[in-house]
Amino acid sequence: RVPLQAGAGAPDRGTLAVQMNAAQNIRLQARLPAREDTGASLDADLHITGRKIPFREPGQLIERTSGRVQGEWTFTSLNWIPALFLRKPWVQLDGGGTVRADLQLKAGELAAGSTVDIPEAAATAEVAGVRMTGTASAHGELAPGTPTRATLDVRVPRFNARAGGEKGDTLFDGRDLSLLLSGDGRLREFRKDMRARLRFSNATIPDLTAYNRYLGKGQARLLGGTGTLTGDVELDTDGRVGHGTATLLGNDARLQVAGLDLLGNAEVDATLRRADFKQRYFDLSGTSVQLRNVQVGQQQRKTPWQGRVQFKQGRIDAQAPFRVDASAALTMSDAAPLLAVFA
Repeated sequence: RVPLQAGAGAPDRGTLAVQMNAAQNIRLQARLPAREDTGASLDADLHITGRKIPFREPGQLIERTSGRVQGEWTFTSLNWIPALFLRKPWVQLDGGGTVRADLQLKAGELAAGSTVDIPEAAATAEVAGVRMTGTASAHGELAPGTPTRATLDVRVPRFNARAGGEKGDTLFDGRDLSLLLSGDGRLREFRKDMRARLRFSNATIPDLTAYNRYLGKGQARLLGGTGTLTGDVELDTDGRVGHGTATLLGNDARLQVAGLDLLGNAEVDATLRRADFKQRYFDLSGTSVQLRNVQVGQQQRKTPWQGRVQFKQGRIDAQAPFRVDASAALTMSDAAPLLAVFA
């Protein structure tokens, strides 16, 4: 029995009981009973094939070890958990938190049925220049298969998304963000083929003018309005967006195009087939834009204007000079806005 110091300012927070049997193989049992004031516990029962202990290379013991480890521990940093899954730190669990684990080992590898839970942690995700933050919970597990499949399911009940960093403009505020990481369950392969899916629904856009950064420096500018945004995108282990969909609903959106003021409601159903955010190149083929109840200029029309654009092919190169290459079908209630733009 070993007195264990398990936290700052606590000289004796628990007693770790260790028992070892080495008749033919090695059996190691360790137990640290849970105490309310520590947030720490451990119950391990491990079997190590053979009796030889490689003191110079103790890591060799791992591949000979099987058994089960259950425990709960509070860490000052949790960033090592997403680092197991991702090559680049585009997801971070900032600060400390408690980890509850039930790990099953077989010949040094985590076995199906192993689970890890994080009840609460500050989370940050950086995706395509958008910084999303909130307080998250996470559940990880290994599912059966050949090989096993690892998943880490991160849920954020409330989150904030800003452009370009912590002090950037708010793009949207939302609820129930889901980030699911999945891939090969073998420890050495975790980060090689990991894929992520990020989803949220009906996030609130407080001010559409924050999206002018994505319109380049052309003749179109957003002057005001609010809206909602729903997103579903897939990413790789480096945080690069592969493909996905997004729906933006703009309410009382005010837009200026070539000096012409437009006021109305907009619905953008975006399909992202390919994206390179470093080169600022996007393939939006299949995207549609629908405008409803549009008033043009200062004149109040008895019948508001309606219009819809369906992009059969659509590519955007957002580097200077801003360029759009698209093939689209255009449907309008009348041609008055187009005539006003080119008048």
